[in-house]
Amino acid sequence: EVAASRLPPRGADADAGGDAATTALLGRLFARLLDDPQLTDALRGSLGRLQAPLQQLARQDPGLLTSEQHPAWALINQLAAHAGELPAQDATRGEDFHRFVEPLIDRLANAPAQPGAFEQALGDVQRFVEQDRVERVERSRPMLDALGQAEEAKRLLPLLRPQVALQLDRAEAVSQLLR
Repeated sequence: EVAASRLPPRGADADAGGDAATTALLGRLFARLLDDPQLTDALRGSLGRLQAPLQQLARQDPGLLTSEQHPAWALINQLAAHAGELPAQDATRGEDFHRFVEPLIDRLANAPAQPGAFEQALGDVQRFVEQDRVERVERSRPMLDALGQAEEAKRLLPLLRPQVALQLDRAEAVSQLLR
């Protein structure tokens, strides 16, 4: 978990409710978040655009600074986790994910910050991740089927070899009788 693991305990300066303290706290959180070496440059840039909406949201929703389960942090964690699962050699999946993420981030960055918007975005990401998983399974199904057939043949070969040898011996015996 990228964001939640870095959410510090709420301190006295956050309780003061001051915009400067909130801005400083979120600035430190985002500095750590964006410093994560597992993030791609594209995702790092996209997530960075969420800092201003989260600062705005923190002024309206104290839960942002007190709960690691807040939809905004859950969204950031889900985005980072899925990006981290994408194989580096599968550029197509990475590009597809980035094409999905950009409008989602645009929507959050350009609208008034509301917890419901982050919840909706989290749901969108979860559906995308599930669809990606289903598509990966479907794409790999022919390979899995071929692997299953090869394993079955490997398992049956020792059983069939003696039977085929016996049949060949019988056929040769019958052939000699017919001569």
